[in-house]
Amino acid sequence: MKLRTWLLIAFVILMLLPLAAGIVLYQLINKLDEQRSFTDYMAASSEISAAESYLQNPELYRFRTVWDVQELDLLTNDALKVELFNPYGVLIYSSMEDSEYTGFVQTSERLYSNMYEMQINPRSYMLKKPVFENGSLAGIYQITLARQEWRADIRSRTVWVAGILGIFIAVLFVIVLLLTRRKLILPMRILTKQMSSFAANEPVPPSEYRGGGEMRELMAHFEDMRRTIEASRKKLSQQQEEKAFMTAALSHDLKTPLTSIRAYAEELATNRLTIEERQEYLGFMMGQVDRMRHMLDDLNLYATLESKITNKERALVDSEEFMEMLLTGYESLAWSNNIQLETSISVSGDAELDPQLILRMMDNLIANAIKYSPSGGKLYLAALSPGCSVPEWIFPPYRSRVEQQLNAPIKNILLLIQNEGESIPFEFQDRLFEPFYQRETSRNQAGSGSFGLGLTIAKKVIEQHQGTIKLMSEDPYGTLVVCGLPLHNKEMRINGTNQVFNDEHTKR
Repeated sequence: MKLRTWLLIAFVILMLLPLAAGIVLYQLINKLDEQRSFTDYMAASSEISAAESYLQNPELYRFRTVWDVQELDLLTNDALKVELFNPYGVLIYSSMEDSEYTGFVQTSERLYSNMYEMQINPRSYMLKKPVFENGSLAGIYQITLARQEWRADIRSRTVWVAGILGIFIAVLFVIVLLLTRRKLILPMRILTKQMSSFAANEPVPPSEYRGGGEMRELMAHFEDMRRTIEASRKKLSQQQEEKAFMTAALSHDLKTPLTSIRAYAEELATNRLTIEERQEYLGFMMGQVDRMRHMLDDLNLYATLESKITNKERALVDSEEFMEMLLTGYESLAWSNNIQLETSISVSGDAELDPQLILRMMDNLIANAIKYSPSGGKLYLAALSPGCSVPEWIFPPYRSRVEQQLNAPIKNILLLIQNEGESIPFEFQDRLFEPFYQRETSRNQAGSGSFGLGLTIAKKVIEQHQGTIKLMSEDPYGTLVVCGLPLHNKEMRINGTNQVFNDEHTKR
């Protein structure tokens, strides 16, 4: 339960306790009055009657002798008080504590009110009667009998109720104090300690608070904020490391072709070369320039994709037509590397995509697959719609996973690139999509034209299209890359073509 709920309950209880105590005290007084009213009344009547027999003497109201006053003083006590009035309403005797008011004149209305009637109030019984002599009013006496026992009982019950009320309030105060300490002070100390450690960039101690309520929510929000900030710090640090590594990698990878170009340019300047040699040198220099341009293009595209400020030139394309255009044109590249190329296309429906980015992605994936394919091996390409059968050339360990993706609830067009090269160890498979990562021990692979951004760019292009990319590689089989591109429409028809290219040399 939340702290504010506990405090609200405590506040309501604190407000209701005096009311409850008053009700209890009222009930106790009523019960006491019911139990003692008759017996107290009879006892009071008897005592008052005994005093009346003396106060009926008319002589007491004409003048007061010392003997009369002494007799009256003997008649009264701490509980029984007497007041005498002459016929004119003048107070001629009083045993009350304020006897200095003797001689005070009562008004007729007040003097003659409530005659012969026993007046009962919580503090006393009071009786007022006239005294006559020969048919004339001689005086009036008023007897007041204090209800001492009744008042003592009321006082004891009041003290008892007040004591219980005080105990309840004290217990409530202790409970509120403990709850405040448990649900507010202790977690606040823990949170303050965590915040201080976090602000000082020190390890944040784990929270020992296991309660709930507002502080748990506050600590959970702080933990979420801390994780978000730490993730941002880690990402920023990683980006800074990547930028530093990128600068070093770019410097290293550009240094080799620039050195070669300079060496060939110096040789061309000597005029010692034949025309054939000069043409050969110029061709090599142009190749090195193309290699550097390709590196810079990759770097520029990576920076654009990383900044997430790409100009999304999406277009709604016919999947079959686009995939035929996408997967044809690599025959000359495969032939030049002594690799057989087999392509399967079985797609339908529409897809919303950026054609240029998808083309660039396929260029990178196929170039990478050819680069690591053995001479004389085969390279397989396929584009499949959901529900299509898996091509026979898919290696056995990968077939079930490809079928599972084809039959998944999310309808994707699958692009498959499979080679027969050396398998990739499992621990390296995820790292291949990291920026600037290359498995070779030397970055300067002759003619590679890349410095570790090809697969990273492919992954980012797929992610921008809300697609997926997976790499499967097991020994002794080759490697299969599966890219999933979402379809635009839900209605599918299975229709496609199958093409096999072995020694055709069509230039892309």
